[in-house]
Amino acid sequence: PYANICPISGTLGPITITRMGRNLMQYASKSQTTSSGITYSINADGEIIFAEGTATGNGDVYQTITAPFTLKAGQAYTFSISGVAITGIVSVHIRSGSAYPLYYTLSNGKMTFTPDTDINMTGLLIRFRSGATVAAGTAHVQIETGDTATEYAPYNGATYTVTIPSEAGTVYGGTLTVNSDGSG
Repeated sequence: PYANICPISGTLGPITITRMGRNLMQYASKSQTTSSGITYSINADGEIIFAEGTATGNGDVYQTITAPFTLKAGQAYTFSISGVAITGIVSVHIRSGSAYPLYYTLSNGKMTFTPDTDINMTGLLIRFRSGATVAAGTAHVQIETGDTATEYAPYNGATYTVTIPSEAGTVYGGTLTVNSDGSG
């Protein structure tokens, strides 16, 4: 009776679905650190707290992403940093495992980029080149899909575990409804 019956293949047990908000990055907190004249700490919600400083070399701010995600090939993304005054050359390095396959220089605290290949993003390095300055204050950092930087929003993703009942067997019309509590 249905033209596009989609059989479910594989395990019918629990599956995990992750929903991500506008800001794709969830960070690990970090205690106060100084790198070549740039002093900072990172709160659990991803805010970077800077002390006023001038980079005396490459002042690196490294952020570990606690919920790695994939930057998709051909999809535009916008990186932005707001809330503090920054002068000089500042670049952003996207980390995947132990490598940094993407590198961009910020313009007015933001940049838009489109990866050529899928990249599993596990971290972010913000590099203040020698002579760059940062004012004391709280910085908000985000990566979002699209080519426009929007107002900062903290990460608000969620993970749901859904158990597909064995009687489901086939999904008609290509959809499966998942309730907000993760039930099917």
